[in-house]
Amino acid sequence: MKTIYNLFHTIILETGNLEINDKLSLEYKDVINEIIIMIKNVLEYLLLSGIDIIMYILRPLYILLIILGIVKYSVSGLSPRSRNILSGGILLAVFTEFILPMLLDFLIK
Repeated sequence: MKTIYNLFHTIILETGNLEINDKLSLEYKDVINEIIIMIKNVLEYLLLSGIDIIMYILRPLYILLIILGIVKYSVSGLSPRSRNILSGGILLAVFTEFILPMLLDFLIK
């Protein structure tokens, strides 16, 4: 988010030459800066809401995959399909619980 904010800040504030009046120019820059901050806050809220929705979907999914892999393994032995289902559930669990929150913390801060 910081890179997007810095990009908008650079494009709008540093390239826009509003030198009609210094006081007027500062007011425009303040208004534009407030708009950029509001847009940043809205995008951050939408990103966090989207991540929460994805987490609510992925948690039951990886639990279901792990249970299905264990049941299939206990019924038919270690077939390639049961091994793939079980390893897919474990990889999805690792991604959901460790990698996704770490990526989210990196993007937000």
